[in-house]
Amino acid sequence: MKKPWETEPNSTTFSHQGYKCEVKRMPELGHLCGYVTLPDHHPDAGKTYDEVEVDVHGGLTFADGNKFGFDCAHYGDIVPALLPTTDDGEYRTMEWVIEETKRLADQFKAREKEMVK
Repeated sequence: MKKPWETEPNSTTFSHQGYKCEVKRMPELGHLCGYVTLPDHHPDAGKTYDEVEVDVHGGLTFADGNKFGFDCAHYGDIVPALLPTTDDGEYRTMEWVIEETKRLADQFKAREKEMVK
């Protein structure tokens, strides 16, 4: 039986809350990362990932200009390239990472509305 990372796509892009969202597989380790790109007018645009307080899997681990992201290579995550040493965790599927990316976009939209007041 094939593993999910052997059959699911390596990337996808979509829009949620008016933001560009992406999920990409990291080629070296095979885990997925989710990203949300904010418009220039967003209050968090241009900040570093440790300046933005959001609740996302493992916390924000990436920021580049207006693009923020998280990864699924934390303790308890199955990372395909590290198998079999980490096979007692949970693999974060493409579907799961898409939903978590949407949840991140929801939080950025709420922050945008809150901070613009």
